[in-house]
Amino acid sequence: MRILFDARTATPLYPGVSRYVCCLTDALLRKLAPEDRLIVLVPPNRRLRLPESRRLIRRRSLIGALSPFGGGHISRQINRGRPDLIHAPFPLTPLITRTPMVVTVHDFVALNRPGVGALVTKLAWWTIGRAMLGRASRIIAVSQAVADACGNRFGPAVAAKIAVVRHGVDPHFRPVSAAEQRVFCERHMIPDRFFLYVGSDSPHKNIGVLLQMLAASHETAMLPLVIAGLQSDTPERRQEVARLRLEGRVFWLGEVAETEMPALYGAARVLLFPSVDEGFGLPMLEAMACGTPVISSAIPALREVGGRAVCTVHPLDAVEWRKAAYLMVASHDWHEQARQRGLARASEFTWGRAADETLAVYRACLGRSVKQGGLACSAP
Repeated sequence: MRILFDARTATPLYPGVSRYVCCLTDALLRKLAPEDRLIVLVPPNRRLRLPESRRLIRRRSLIGALSPFGGGHISRQINRGRPDLIHAPFPLTPLITRTPMVVTVHDFVALNRPGVGALVTKLAWWTIGRAMLGRASRIIAVSQAVADACGNRFGPAVAAKIAVVRHGVDPHFRPVSAAEQRVFCERHMIPDRFFLYVGSDSPHKNIGVLLQMLAASHETAMLPLVIAGLQSDTPERRQEVARLRLEGRVFWLGEVAETEMPALYGAARVLLFPSVDEGFGLPMLEAMACGTPVISSAIPALREVGGRAVCTVHPLDAVEWRKAAYLMVASHDWHEQARQRGLARASEFTWGRAADETLAVYRACLGRSVKQGGLACSAP
């Protein structure tokens, strides 16, 4: 197979897509046959963390993924690379081609978002996104929750093309020593016991409920909150902290280097993940893989990913968040049981498995046999 992976959306604007592209590419290269080739179209002025392999062909795009001239540019890349199949990891990049195409759908946050600011993205979904899903030979949904939402929104013809392929956890997310955790806390000048939030300050991330939880609790009965992640430190959120008189109880780290994330997760008592809308929830798996219990919102995607390993509460109920968080602080047995369940649950999600399932989608798209473990069977 010659596969063109259109990775032009692997930019800081789409951190989840960037993680997906890099991790899946690495895993795919370990699974491809010697004669297969993976052509990765990388975005302008962006260096992706891709492995060296003779099966990998890098092509630098001169035009961004959302450029109005992107369709013609990608057509030229298709003619040049002559791929058997195109994989678009984001459905809002317009492609007009007769080459078989796989499209990955990560979430529908933009379609669910209220307000005038989301109108442009909603229009893009109902024009470009709907056309891409209709044109695709196969669609990958990153969770059953996303698959169900996709079918409900775009109809049975689209639903019939969907395969669920869940994310994996990068192997470097693992428990680290107490000494490494202590060094991290000292370097970043944060307490050695804290609750952790990882993510942006987008409205659907719902950080405000965590601040309400702290404000309703005396500081001696509740740990401080550390907020980390790209675009997580905003003036509006700092003003809210000041209004709630939470200075000294909330710490911002901003974007943390990938190499330091296991120490950050490991040092945290609990990861709090209060989103009201998600397609998957990768930080939950990363935290569990590092031995950190998770409390999340009781929304379909997060319940699906966390299973019985995660404590779920109503996303908007600050009282429920306070009770669940206090239990994790007060009960060592409860915390240890949640830690062990999390480690076991995270071990079920690997990028190797995701690569196997993605290759099965590719071969089904091309009508070829699926080969796994030395056996061959007809692709569905």
